[in-house]
Amino acid sequence: MSTPRVSFSELPQDTWHHFLRARDVAQIFGSTADVNGPVLEIGCGDGFVTSLLRQRFNPVFTMDPAPRAKITGGCVAVAERLPFADNSFGCLFSSNVLEHVPGLDSALSEMRRVLRDDGIMIHTIPTVTWKILQMGLYPAYLAQAVLAKFGLGSGPSDPDEKCLSQAHCMNDNALVHKKQPQNSAQMQPSRSCPVCDKLSKLKKFIPPVHGAALGNLEELLRFRSRYWVSQFENAGFSVYRQEPLFLHSAYRLLSFRGLALRELVSRMGAAAVTAFWCRKNPQVTVTALTGKADANG
Repeated sequence: MSTPRVSFSELPQDTWHHFLRARDVAQIFGSTADVNGPVLEIGCGDGFVTSLLRQRFNPVFTMDPAPRAKITGGCVAVAERLPFADNSFGCLFSSNVLEHVPGLDSALSEMRRVLRDDGIMIHTIPTVTWKILQMGLYPAYLAQAVLAKFGLGSGPSDPDEKCLSQAHCMNDNALVHKKQPQNSAQMQPSRSCPVCDKLSKLKKFIPPVHGAALGNLEELLRFRSRYWVSQFENAGFSVYRQEPLFLHSAYRLLSFRGLALRELVSRMGAAAVTAFWCRKNPQVTVTALTGKADANG
């Protein structure tokens, strides 16, 4: 087998999630010499990828509507309304985030606004391969959970999911969810419906939708590379590079096993995640994009 694109021995071994994210960052930025700061990370989650970026670039800013940790230099915001000035950043980066954004057109418009004309934008996004594995391995995920319930082995980890559609606000020390006022009618207990209860139980056996799509079929179609190229181009970007990253599923089944085989299969085009490198298309003006949005609206 050929030499791995990233040395596995140099990656963190504490969790499979950290291993995969560190591996992706090493591959992406190890082969990209034209990245200049400041860098903005779209969706920081627990801040692990932020720490990796800050080992390579300075400064690195980050945002998330629901960060899972307090991160220095981060802010609570949604991708559809970035709280930054025009032409602020030399690089925008996100790791498996865009598929969760409900207002993708608005988010990409905002990213184009805050990106410098000479900047680049890099996004990693799940592929059709990832979605097929997510649906196909779901019974194994459920079986592992059932076995764990009876004390036979450890339970499966939850699927790796983010959500950029929740509204949050931050004070100095903690995240506080915005609560909607309830009236007396809303506070009354709802009546149980036997049919609804049975249907609700059956839903547990259907693979969940990972991102902002309305169903699994729609999500499968969205995870095609040409879908994302079209989205980027419609937002005024040019995709100048695509690269398969690594093979894994939504579940931590067989984690840290078969790494060499995963690398080989990924290189052959069956990676679970693809990285897209984009630049602003100089032939597209803000006026043209605004006119297109008005026409579509």
